Amino acid sequence: DSLERWLPGTRNGGGVTIRQLLTHTSGLASDDPALPRVCDPGACRSYANSGYRVLGQIIEKASGKDYTAVLRERILSPLGLTATFYPHQEPVIGESAVGHAGDEDKAAVEAVDDYAPGQHGASGAIVATAADTARFAHALFTGSVLDADGLDEMLDFEATRGLPGADDCAAAGMVYRSQEADLGVSWGHAGNVGFFRSDVRYFPASNV
Repeated sequence: DSLERWLPGTRNGGGVTIRQLLTHTSGLASDDPALPRVCDPGACRSYANSGYRVLGQIIEKASGKDYTAVLRERILSPLGLTATFYPHQEPVIGESAVGHAGDEDKAAVEAVDDYAPGQHGASGAIVATAADTARFAHALFTGSVLDADGLDEMLDFEATRGLPGADDCAAAGMVYRSQEADLGVSWGHAGNVGFFRSDVRYFPASNV
């Protein structure tokens, strides 16, 4: 589907498809879709947090529900992920981890709240325990989240090959492939906000 079908009038959204948003080939500027495009839709691969924020808005428009409600119904509740939260739209249950940088301390929820609601949207702003993060990754990569065709598309590491900005580790979606010296190939993704950074890897050969 086109972005315009779901969010008509989106700045720089003309000609952009949902698949391009998923594969970082929409050409949207990374942090703000209102900024000039990096390239025409489909003409390059350029990592764009803004594209995933737009995807979150499409989820809300298509479902008629808040992003959090869809996350809980479709992913978090079925997988039993009870320690994962989206603070912009729901209260966080439990004690928040504290990050440190120099002389500053900041709790995870405060780090997320430092950003205006919607700035991260579906590109981030989730807080979770390490255990829930690992459970989600295992479920994702072993076929408990996507059907077989969806998983194949997400793991299509050739999808963006040859485009300007693409490299050998770029996948069709938010997944990167790495080669670890002792453990073999891994699939995963990393991110950071405030004083916090996360990096999750799944090793298909050993199912870990």
